[in-house]
Parts: sequence; C-alpha cells; structure tokens
Amino acid sequence: MLENKIAIITGAASGIGQEAIRRFIQNPNYQVYAVDKNPLVCQLYDRSSSVKPTLLDVRERDAVSQFVQQVLERNSSVEVLVNGAGILNVGRVETYYDIDGKPNSKYQDLLETNYTAPLRLMRLILPVMRQQGSGVIVNITSTKEYVQDPYHVPYADLKAKLTKVTRRISQVERENGIRVVALQPGNTKTNIDPGLWTPGSDEEESYQIQTLNDWWRKVFGNNPRNVAEVIYQIAEGDITDERVLVGMDAKLAAILHDHLPYWDKIFALGYKSAMILTRVSLAIQNKRNEQINK
Repeated sequence: MLENKIAIITGAASGIGQEAIRRFIQNPNYQVYAVDKNPLVCQLYDRSSSVKPTLLDVRERDAVSQFVQQVLERNSSVEVLVNGAGILNVGRVETYYDIDGKPNSKYQDLLETNYTAPLRLMRLILPVMRQQGSGVIVNITSTKEYVQDPYHVPYADLKAKLTKVTRRISQVERENGIRVVALQPGNTKTNIDPGLWTPGSDEEESYQIQTLNDWWRKVFGNNPRNVAEVIYQIAEGDITDERVLVGMDAKLAAILHDHLPYWDKIFALGYKSAMILTRVSLAIQNKRNEQINK
C-alpha cells in the first residue's frame, strides 16, 4: 500500500488555502494538515478523513514548533508545505508607524504573518526534506511589488522580500532535491481585503480607495480555484519554475515592470486617473441617492 503524502497548508479556512486543500484531497494519496487561526477550519474539514484540521496562529512561535513536532511524530516525511496564511492592512505608509518612527501593531501583524511565519515553517520543515531528499515548498507572495500603489507599501515590501528569500533558498536547496517556489497571484477573489484600514487613515479617502479595490477585484480578480490548481501542479512536479505568476494581470504587471521604461510613473498616472473616475462616480451616486430620498 502506498504511504500517504503529507501536505501542510496554512491559511486553510478561506480563499486560496481552502481551495488548495479541496484540490489536494481529490488525490487519495494526500493527507493534508489544514492550518488556520480561524475556528471555522475545524468545521470545514471535520468530516474529511483526508484532512486534519489544526487550529493554530502561525505567528505563535512555540505553538508552531510544537505542531511541526507532532506532525513528524505521526509521519515519516513531509512532502509539501504551502505557506498560504496572509493578511492585508491598507493605509498610507506613515500610518504604520508611531510618532517616534517605530512600527505599530498593524505593521507587526503584517511582518509576523506574511514574512516571519513562512520563514519559521521553512526553518522547521527544510531539515526534514533534506533528510528525505525531496520536498516542495510553495510560498504565496504577491505582485504588489510591480505596481506603485501608495496604500499597500508595507504589504508589498514584505511580500517582495519573501519572494527574494524564497528564490535564494530555491537555488540552494535544488541540489538537495527540494523545490522552493514563489507563487505570485494577481488580484484574487478572496476575503483578504475586507477594508481593514490603518488607524489615522482619512475616512473619505479610505472609502474611495476601497470602492476602487473592490471593483477591480470583482472585474479582474482570479478565481482562487485557478490558483489552487497551479499550487497542486507545482506539488506534483508539472510546474518546475522557482517563480510562478498566476493571472493575466500578474503576468502583465511583471512584464511591464521589468521591460517598460517609466512603468512606475505610467502606473501612478493611471492609478490617479482611476481615483478621479471613482470620486466622480461616487459623487454622482450620492447625488442620485439624495434625490431619491427627498
């Protein structure tokens, strides 16, 4: 009898992580540890024999170490790690720092969830994969680094840093039979952006930007199932690149960033134009609502 392949997937209660688990368990050879801090993770998978729901906050160092130890005590190997847990706070750069220039709690949340947690899990899993001579690690990063969006700078910087580290580790671990992949999806229809603006953000500006972001995601956003399918193909060896872009907007942004002179200025101009159109649209809508309510 073929021994189960063990996969650990974080961010399992929604979005890309949830769809990735659904895709993996279509293959009966996979046993998946579904990790999330949301108690919903236990309800989603309590009836699946192929999924072990795990209530865990990936920011908690000791709890994560204990979890990995328990996984290794029960299994002889770990074939796949998908670092899918992530959060998104929105706001201008200065709202992530206090008056003394120190990062506030919103920045720390981004740092610990989107950067430190994936590195910690890799730190714990890589020795196991080296010993077994194989394994796949997928870090879900972002294409925000390719666009000049003034409201996602800390998020974009941390994701870009994770992409860079992932690719460096990939080059080192390749000779050990381990594939480490930076997966960069474009806008995806998930609940990662529920409008969590940083304290001190302008209320009117926040509403306008959120309206634009929601519209863009609704019209151009990827289906998370498509992203999940790519993750599965990476795990199965059908995709072997160390950086994988998912979605036309992701691929286009990367190409323009790398090859088009003055792309940053062009995007910034386009973004400002989109904001003007959003303000005009909201003003017209408010005017109509006032007339209806008279």
